[in-house]
Amino acid sequence: MNFVESELIEIESCDSTQDIALQRLLNDSAQSLWLRSDTQNAGRGRQSKKWISPIGNLYLSGAFRISSEEKHLPWPLASLIAGQSLAQSLEDLGCWEMGMFLKWPNDLFFYSVSEKNASTYSKVGGILCEMKSSVLIAGFGLNLVSSPNKEELASYYEANSIQALTQKTLNPSVLAIKIAHHFTNSLNEFRANPSSYTQKLISALSSKWMKHFFELRGVENESSRLAAPTRLLPDGQLEVRFVDDNSLKAVSSGEFCIEVNS
Repeated sequence: MNFVESELIEIESCDSTQDIALQRLLNDSAQSLWLRSDTQNAGRGRQSKKWISPIGNLYLSGAFRISSEEKHLPWPLASLIAGQSLAQSLEDLGCWEMGMFLKWPNDLFFYSVSEKNASTYSKVGGILCEMKSSVLIAGFGLNLVSSPNKEELASYYEANSIQALTQKTLNPSVLAIKIAHHFTNSLNEFRANPSSYTQKLISALSSKWMKHFFELRGVENESSRLAAPTRLLPDGQLEVRFVDDNSLKAVSSGEFCIEVNS
């Protein structure tokens, strides 16, 4: 059974759209739902990092019941499906700018080069996919009109907003509906034919978005090592080539930092 494009639920405030979307679905008979909040009091990203959530930006989560017959599917690919859905939505609305790219596995970044040839990377949005109680929850946080400063982020990166980059002001509801449409349709396609859709997804990401990847510093239970991405693998892992010994490794977890030229 395909997931239907359910009506978008919109609320003024909540602790986390991830938690509320899950709670509402578990208390309902629906197979899926989408929820957007104007603000969040306890928004979170990967590894439970705080997600600063002022009004005007996008805070959106979709929740989907996963049947027991589908639990064997490679659900880590959900983050990549979400990234592709976000990129498609921004492109539909004329807000995918030169220099934007998806940093594996879950962030939207912007890259620019100054007059002195210094590289600058800034984070514009993030994706959080979780599986709880046989429910897939896909969360999207996007800086539409404002972005936190580096001190607020406690991050290696600066932050930026769609408005600052494109001079356009996106309506959070309009963008939420676009994302819900692309993600729901892609999820249905993935469930119907995982192998065929995965090839299609990896081709799209590699040819259009992966070319924007730059050197990464990745760790997976190791000390930090400088590496460059080579390709996405069919199970959603990232293959990287380490600079120090030219070896290849498939990476499925760890903290990745884009190498910033000083």
